[in-house]
Amino acid sequence: MVELEKKPDSPDIFKMKKCCCLTVQVDAFNRRPGVSQCYNCNLFNHSSKNCFMRTRCLKCGESHRTNECPIKERIENPVCINCNKTGHMANWSQCEEFPKRKLRKGETVRNRNTSTETNKTSKQVTPNLFFAAALSGASNKNSTPGTSATPEETPSTEEKVMEMTSDLKTR
Repeated sequence: MVELEKKPDSPDIFKMKKCCCLTVQVDAFNRRPGVSQCYNCNLFNHSSKNCFMRTRCLKCGESHRTNECPIKERIENPVCINCNKTGHMANWSQCEEFPKRKLRKGETVRNRNTSTETNKTSKQVTPNLFFAAALSGASNKNSTPGTSATPEETPSTEEKVMEMTSDLKTR
C-alpha cells in the first residue's frame, strides 16, 4: 500500500500502467463501512498493527488474543470486556460502548417512513364487538366473550357430534 500527500498532481497515479517493467493497476483505498475494532485490545477506532495496549481476549478477558483462547466452545452468557455487562461480547454492535456513527456536517437523520398517515387505524374501531362476532359477520354489540352473536344459527356441540356420527353410519 502506498500513501500520497494530497497535491494537485496526486490523481495522476491512477493513470499509471507500468512500474519497473511490470503492468500495474492502481486503485483507491476503500475503507470498510462501519467501525474498526482492534484484534489486540478489542477497543475501537484503531488497528492491532499500531496497538501498544494490553492484549485482551473477547471471550474470557485474559491477556491473550481471542484466537489463542483455551475456551473453544460457545459461551452461553458472555461478559463484555468493554462495558462489563452480561449477555454479549465486546464486538456486539448494540453494546453501549460500541461507537455510534456521527453525523457529518449538514447531515440530518433521515426518516425512512415516507407515509404521512402514521399511527392511524385502517378501520373504525367498534366498541363491544368481539373477534368471533366480527369474523362471523354479526354486529351484535351486546354479545359477551365466549358466546356467539347469534346463538340460534350456531349448532351446539352435541348437534355437531350427532351429525358427524350419522354421516359415518351412512358411509
